[in-house]
Amino acid sequence: MHQLPKILVVARHAESVRNVAKAGQVFFPDPEARRGLEGEADHLAGLTDTGREQARALGERLSREFGAFDLVYHSGYRRARETAELAVTAMGSLAPAPTVH
Repeated sequence: MHQLPKILVVARHAESVRNVAKAGQVFFPDPEARRGLEGEADHLAGLTDTGREQARALGERLSREFGAFDLVYHSGYRRARETAELAVTAMGSLAPAPTVH
């Protein structure tokens, strides 16, 4: 019989190019902030260099604080997938493969 997980850990994606462009706001603060992102679908926005560092640090911290994980889910958005993949890589042998749901 499969044992159910005892804890659920939820993490938001790391810093993305859209986070930076929106400067912490829900909407772009002005047309200049949107420049370079016109026509790019929201789900295709990737991580910044800082975001990639944050994702690796997340994986290291999750390993230290929680040990091994049974499952890793992400939304399928590029920034969420990149965060999950980098965190899992940083977790090393304690991490399962990320799953899209």
